[in-house]
Amino acid sequence: MFLWPAAAALGALVPLAALCRGRKPRWWVAALSVPGMLYATNMEQLAILLLPLLAGLVVWFLATQKRVHWVLWAQLGAAAANAVWILLCPGTRLRFEGEVSSWYANFGMKSLLAKLELGASAALDPLVYQRDLIFFFFCLLLAWCIFIRYKAVFYRVLALAPLLVCMALGMYQRYTLAVFPQLAFFTGALDGEGMITLANANSLTAYIPLVLLYLVFALCLVNLYLALGHTPLALAAVWALCCGFASRLALGFSPTIWTSGVRTGFFFSLTLLVLCALLYRQAALAPVAALPGAGATRAAKSRRAQKWVFGVVFAAYCLLQMYSIQEIRIASGYTG
Repeated sequence: MFLWPAAAALGALVPLAALCRGRKPRWWVAALSVPGMLYATNMEQLAILLLPLLAGLVVWFLATQKRVHWVLWAQLGAAAANAVWILLCPGTRLRFEGEVSSWYANFGMKSLLAKLELGASAALDPLVYQRDLIFFFFCLLLAWCIFIRYKAVFYRVLALAPLLVCMALGMYQRYTLAVFPQLAFFTGALDGEGMITLANANSLTAYIPLVLLYLVFALCLVNLYLALGHTPLALAAVWALCCGFASRLALGFSPTIWTSGVRTGFFFSLTLLVLCALLYRQAALAPVAALPGAGATRAAKSRRAQKWVFGVVFAAYCLLQMYSIQEIRIASGYTG
């Protein structure tokens, strides 16, 4: 259900990647990408992800006074047509009403703000307050890139904050809670109605996990921009992360937000994976901040040393993770 639309979307983006590199795509590749985009954006989450991405690319071409290739206009038109069809199709309303009666009877009582909070919390809670390897690697690569690029302590603290929160309250929360059980209100803050409900709306304590979630994501946006170094690529990466987040947040407006399960975060996770690859490439090519004015040979040696350090830390982490998973299997009595 998710893999084929994702594959069609990635294929449709191939000629756009060539355009961004200043190359003209082959006509048959461009032609095939349009039906691929039409097929991909027929899925609501991909329409939410790709439509603003394509619109942002058009704005970038216009802002840099470059000619917008016909394939970009065609793909944008296909995505926009699908978005309009999704909103106006009578079947959408009928399906929505059926899902409300089947899965979320009081969904119509939620306000716009409550749906936004529900979608945002459901998108970020699994990343920060649960075990999510992709987001952990994303935060780790962000910290690595910033440590390479900047010497300022302030920037490095900003880079470490999301990583440490993710480790303490997500990846290794069972160890953290064993030492500090009073922090359990972070990991149990999300229920079927969101984090802020009528029952706890007047409690200031209830807002702490919510604020921390949003703060971690905001810091990730800032760190992503800093890691890619005040460039158009940095702005594009931040915009892509926001679009990926929006594709998951949109489930707050669907009564199947809990029924669909973790699979609805697939496109958000795919966006994070793409950004992880971009960050690793950036770290490999970035100048060494600790050696301003150093020769090319010395800088290259320092980059190689950083890669080795990162590799050793990453390998040690993987071993620790395997041990942790084995502990969970033993504790749960699983013998398969």
